[in-house]
Amino acid sequence: MEIEGPGLRVALIDSAFTDPVDATGVIGSATFTTNVYTTDPLVKMIAAQPVRVTVVTQKSPSNGGVD
Repeated sequence: MEIEGPGLRVALIDSAFTDPVDATGVIGSATFTTNVYTTDPLVKMIAAQPVRVTVVTQKSPSNGGVD
């Protein structure tokens, strides 16, 4: 993704975020379409397009009978 804004603010951006996805009930993997953004209101996405997020789930190991 490309971003624009004041140079010093853009230089501080090291990651972007997506709107939450609901992966409730996903077994294996599922792909969701969502929006991406930065948390700095002065830094904007250029030609922002929805992004695909893939969630992969797996069973956690048994706790060995310990609660």
